[in-house]
This record gives sequence, structure tokens and C-alpha cells, in this order.
Amino acid sequence: MAFDAVALAASLDEISNLVGTTVSRIHTTTRSGEVIFSTRGRGSGGDILVSIRREDARIQVTRRRFDHPDQPGAVGMTLRKHLKRARIEGVEQVGLDRIARIHLSARDELGHARPLILVAETMGRSSNLILIDPGDGDRILTALRFASADRNTHRSVLPGHPYRLPPQRDTLHPDAVTVEAMASLADDETPAWLAIVRRVDGPGPATVRRLLRRCGMHPKDPLPSDRASLEPLVALLRAIGEDIRAKRWDPWLYREAPEDPILIPRPGDYGFLASERPPEGDGLRHFSRPSAAFDAHYALGDAVERLENTRRELQRALESAHESILLRRERQRADLARADSAEEMRIHGELLTAYMHRVPAGVDSVQLPDYYAEGQPREIPLKSNLSPADNASRFFKEYRRLQRTEKKARRQLRVTDAEIDYIEGLLYQLRISGSPRELEELRQEVSEAGYLKTQAPPRRRKSPSPSPIEMTLSTGHRLLVGRNNRGNDHLTMRVASPEDLWFHVKDMPGSHVVLPGPWDEALPEPEVLEEAARVAAQHSTARDSSNVPVDYTLVKHVSKPKGAHPGMVIYRKQKTLYVTPRRD
Repeated sequence: MAFDAVALAASLDEISNLVGTTVSRIHTTTRSGEVIFSTRGRGSGGDILVSIRREDARIQVTRRRFDHPDQPGAVGMTLRKHLKRARIEGVEQVGLDRIARIHLSARDELGHARPLILVAETMGRSSNLILIDPGDGDRILTALRFASADRNTHRSVLPGHPYRLPPQRDTLHPDAVTVEAMASLADDETPAWLAIVRRVDGPGPATVRRLLRRCGMHPKDPLPSDRASLEPLVALLRAIGEDIRAKRWDPWLYREAPEDPILIPRPGDYGFLASERPPEGDGLRHFSRPSAAFDAHYALGDAVERLENTRRELQRALESAHESILLRRERQRADLARADSAEEMRIHGELLTAYMHRVPAGVDSVQLPDYYAEGQPREIPLKSNLSPADNASRFFKEYRRLQRTEKKARRQLRVTDAEIDYIEGLLYQLRISGSPRELEELRQEVSEAGYLKTQAPPRRRKSPSPSPIEMTLSTGHRLLVGRNNRGNDHLTMRVASPEDLWFHVKDMPGSHVVLPGPWDEALPEPEVLEEAARVAAQHSTARDSSNVPVDYTLVKHVSKPKGAHPGMVIYRKQKTLYVTPRRD
């Protein structure tokens, strides 16, 4: 949800508590377009964050901690020059627009009092932070984003130029909305949400869409013109306007539950008025301060963004490695195909040795009866500069070379196939990893495997062994499921007992599943085996398939080869069940 004028009004009401404090520090963050003003005073103080980033433009009090660059940059240094030790004298909102003014009292080089105004325009991609001198005709001292007249036909934002407000619209305060005013917006071509946003100050598009749905209207449909349909909408807008004037803030945040329960919740809507709040539900949270709602919303958004960036980075690295190793397998298969001619070289050598007396010297080829093919003639190519004995020796030498090539190619192909399985297992782990810890563990494993290029070699950090997922079957039996490759190794090699049952989907990447026993004397009932096998299939790349083969055996028959990748094991004495994973 975008930062609208209602959010700005609530935020400025909290920032007004910092009036009388002094700006002690000014620093930028590692993300372009963010500045933090730290203030202090007698018994009060706090940090004011201003962001002009398109996706999260806002001004708010914050208690979060941000990373800072080593150097603040030119704009940061200019802000420090003018605003260090400046006193906050007042805070105001321009009408009910997304423009805030912070009035400050600073000192010039000679120590004389100098009023300054910090203007925060939080308008999406047009957002800006501008410092102006009201004593010099609102002259612009600096800004986070400059714009010349040829780029902005309405105004220029350049040092030394006078500051002008963005073009203003003819709009209504929400508490002044009438049924007649709403009826005049009825237009067959304009969606209802857009018509209201253009005419009414305060609520942003997300809030207006929510209000329209609450009144039984579709946001993309035109506004109705009849009074009965518009009265509930007008009542909601007027209630919002009255709450804004009375500053009856009720901060709330709604978190969207992810479709897959392994993923973290995504940030949804937030607001500051009870009159615009959605119905109570599991994802709705209340806060005592607007800044707490902001911090919770944007911290969650930042966490999701970091996860998605890490996921994309790992996805690119693993897909590139997967494509590269598939090409390597094709080359090895080609080498193996060429090695298939080894037997032909041996037969040529044997026939030349057996019929050497019939081979004339200095010929390029000879036809000899092939006693492996009932005496049928076989054409044998020769080198005319070699004797028949040397040609036979050449064929035997080539035969031995091709034998070595075939043996090496088969060995390399087994290693390559194992690595392909490992990379596909990592891609599966990437798909199911939803928490920051799981993705960080996966990133470390991918780096250690050499698939992710990093500036410095990955350091092996001691981290707690990942605990398995515990669940209870419908029969009451306890089941353990590995979370990732390291978790699979820990579960099978450390947690499980030799007499426990071990499950894994056949010939596909998936989690190790353990049914605690002991089961050495007798196996559990068929329904228990089938349900455990369904869980193993559900936690694998075959989760969306049917009739999936799942192997099971005792843990004592599972071993890990020396030097094998994490999560890779070999097993014996297995049996196979064919199951369909649950879709819920």
C-alpha cells in the first residue's frame, strides 16, 4: 500500500512530539533516497526517516536501525552543513496533500539565527526532499532529486531557484463530501476508485478500493449516480474526514497469509483510522503508535525483498550451473559413444594378425573374412606406409586407448549424474525454503559447493544443527522430516536410530523422512507405511505428481559415501510404495 495523505497526517502528528528537539546527526542509508535525522532534547528525541524511494516513499519516526555508507555523499554533506544542531520549530502538512513542511531554526556561519524549511514530498516516483531558505524568497539550497525545467514543465528543482509547490488540484476534504458531489463524478469511462482519488483529498487508491468494496461496488466500475447507492460511501468518506480533523488515530496493519505455509507472510495494507480498517481477522494487528505500524510494515517488506533478492541470486547461479553441467554430460556421452568403436579396433587387429600372410604391403585397405560374422568379408582401413604387423599393433593400441577412454568416461558420467542430482536437489530446496535462516543456510551450501561466485571464499560458521519438522500421522505415529540437505544429513546420520524406518522418493530430489521405531522385528501396518510415504512424496519434487514411487528401508541400511554432497546417501534392502501426495 502506498503512503497516502492520511498516513502522512498521522505520521506528522507523531513527529510533532519532536518539536523543540535539536538535530544531532544526519546520515544516509545504503539505499539511495533515504535520509535519517536524529534528534535529541530534554527528555525527548528520536529518529526521523525520510524516504523518496518510489516503492516506499514516506516520512516517519522510526526505531529501526539501518546500514549507513562510509561516506554520506554530496547531498548528505550539504544537509549536515545547514541542519546540524538546527532546532525543530514546527511541523505542518500542506492541506491534505502528501507534502510535509518541517520548520527549523539554524545558525549561519556567523552564528546568526536562520530559519529553514525541510519539504518532504511523498508522491511515489515524484517524491523529493528539498531544503529551502524562506528568508531568501524560498530559495532552494539542496534536494535529494534535482529536476530542470526541460524535464519538469511545471517547475524546476535546482539550487538557487525558488521553490514552488507541485500543481494543485481542485479537491474536497473528505468531511466535505456530499452525495451530489459524488453523483457528479459518475462517468461511464472513469473507474470509481480513480474518480474519487482525483476529487477527494486524503485516502489513497488502496483505501478507496477497500471502501468501495465495503459498499458493494467494484472499484473498476463507474460510480453510480443514484443517491441510495452513494449514501453509504459518502458516510464512510465523511467519517474518515472527521477522524482526520479530530486526530483519532488507530494504527493497524494487515499481513497477507502466503499460499504456501512455509513462506513468511507478505506485507499487506496498513492504515490509521478505525473508519477505514478492514474487518477483524487473523492477519490484522493493532499498534499504539503510527511509527510502530510503519516499522512493522516496511521491515516485513524489506525482509521479503531481501529473501526474493537472495532467491533470485541463487536461482540464477544454480540454473547456470545446471545448464553448464548438462552440456558437460552431453560431451561425456559423446566421448562414450566414440569409445564404442573399441571392439571394432580389436577385431581389426585380430583379423590382421590371423590373416597377415594375405595382406599385401603398401595398400590403403584390405578385405578379410570375419570369423566373428560367419566369414563375411570385412573392409579394414590401413596405413600404406606401415607394415601389416605395425597396422595390427596400431589397432590394438587404439583398442586399449578407447578402453581407457570408455572407463574414464563412464566414471566421469557417474560423477556428473550425481552432481546433476545434487543441483536439482538444491533447486528443490530453493523452491521450498521460505525463512531467512533456511535461505542463508542454502546460500552457504551453494557457495561452499562453488556454484555461487563471491568476493571472498565462504567461511564455515558453526551453526546449530537444523532440527527436523515434526508431525503426527493420523494413526498417532510420530514422523520426522528433514528441512534441507544439511537437515537431511543431521536427521538420518545423527537423530535417527538404526531400527527406524527411512523414506525417500525414488530417484528424485526430496527430504529424508524418518518413522521412529524400532521396526527391526516387524514393520508397521500398511496404512502407516502409506501415509509416511505420502509425506515423503509431498516433500519432494514430485509433490504435484501421481503414483509416485517412494523407497523405504531401515536406517541401518542407509549410508553416506565419503566425500558425497550434503543430503546424498546410498541405501539397500529397500522396498517401494506407489502413492499420490496430498494436495492440502
